Amino acid sequence: MIVTDRQALSQKAISGGLWLLALRVSTRFLGLIRSIILARLLTPADFGLVGMAMIVIAVLDIVTQTGFDATLIQRKEPSRNLIDAAWTLQAIRGGFLFLAAFLIAPWAAHFFHLSSLDLVIRFIAISFIITGIRNVGVVFFQKELRFDQSFKLEIISSLVDLFLSVGLALILRDVWALLWGGLAGNLSRFILSYLIHPYRPTLSFSPQHVKSLFNFGKWILGTGIVYALQVQIDIFAIGKIRGAKDVGLYQMAMTIATIATTEISYLIRQVTFPTFSILQDDMEGLKRAYVKVCQLASAISLPIGLLILALADDIVFVLLGHQWMNLIPCLKVLVISGLLATIGRLAYPVFLALGLPKYEALFQGFNLIVIALLIFPLTHMHGIIGAAWALLAGNVSVFLSSLILLKRLANLSYFLHLKILLPPIVSVTFMTTTLLILKPHMTDMGIFLRLSTEIITGLFIYALSLHIFGVKIGMDLIKFSLKRISSLFKVK
Repeated sequence: MIVTDRQALSQKAISGGLWLLALRVSTRFLGLIRSIILARLLTPADFGLVGMAMIVIAVLDIVTQTGFDATLIQRKEPSRNLIDAAWTLQAIRGGFLFLAAFLIAPWAAHFFHLSSLDLVIRFIAISFIITGIRNVGVVFFQKELRFDQSFKLEIISSLVDLFLSVGLALILRDVWALLWGGLAGNLSRFILSYLIHPYRPTLSFSPQHVKSLFNFGKWILGTGIVYALQVQIDIFAIGKIRGAKDVGLYQMAMTIATIATTEISYLIRQVTFPTFSILQDDMEGLKRAYVKVCQLASAISLPIGLLILALADDIVFVLLGHQWMNLIPCLKVLVISGLLATIGRLAYPVFLALGLPKYEALFQGFNLIVIALLIFPLTHMHGIIGAAWALLAGNVSVFLSSLILLKRLANLSYFLHLKILLPPIVSVTFMTTTLLILKPHMTDMGIFLRLSTEIITGLFIYALSLHIFGVKIGMDLIKFSLKRISSLFKVK
């Protein structure tokens, strides 16, 4: 019975993982298309203005993260009163954040010496209210690994954002195209949350359930405060020292760099946290699941990251054009930083599943201290590449700290991590070396053909190298995908 349950959980996790993979790939692809089109219609300063407004919005959002969603996922059978209490507190939080952003906006505009920032912040803050009253029932799509429903919600909303942003950019040619598109996307998520999930929340403010939510969520809140400062301090430093244009360049570099890092980290966290939570009483099963996740994450993220690193010049020119070429040195550092963060943060779902969210908060706090000590002097001396070096230093600290604590809590040794990471590291080294050797011989090709040839060749060499190592990472996932695809063509 236990074996059957584990097999069912494994199949459910694989199915959920496929849908979440499709969701993240699709939304990232749509977001990238949106960025590419808008990068040619708008200027880095336009992107920078929104980026500087998002400093205020993101800090307010993340420092008040309640962790209630994580609480509902971690509890095996949350009561209706607990769910309604979570929704009520989220709605109150949304109204509070809108008011806070409205009042802070003039100060932020004065601080950054940008008068237009005031109205931009207040406009974006409307989304706080919309997000606060979104249907809490959609949390259970993640808890039950039903990411097919999340796929519907996010894809439709992303398409609304894409089409409205691009359409308005063709007409307005200014920052308001970005703002209206983002608001429309959030409004779509709100409407769809009630259309695709039958749960109907009601107001509930039971002290007992509020206390229960905060007991687990307080560490999520602590992590959120630290994480907000960590992810926004670079934008803050660049905006204050260098201005809106450099903010736009830096954020675009971050967007490209995180294709292989942050998104994969997010994807894995969404699947592994609920899966690990089910295995919280089975330490050996949890360890085996972690090893498989680490193998999969490293096998996917390393080749994508190294391809971006090796082909950065061609990628930026093809996707964005000449006006964005100055971001390339910064992009290369951010790719390395993101790869370390992706592997290091695989430990966090383990901590959450074991009911130890404080460790993530402590790690992020240590990371923030490292970044805060370096970000301002490095940005002042070296601009956006200096900010990227500060982030790299912080993520090195997280990576090493994660390895140490995993060894103590779960007996996952350093040698085991080396064994997991060595095949993809050697394979990407072989891939990158081969591309660097071949690149001088492809200069006569058109840039689109050259870039396509380089990517296809690099991935083929990487896959071949992994095969030589005997690595079969993701084969169960591939077989499951092929089985699903073939079933579509069967005659019923």
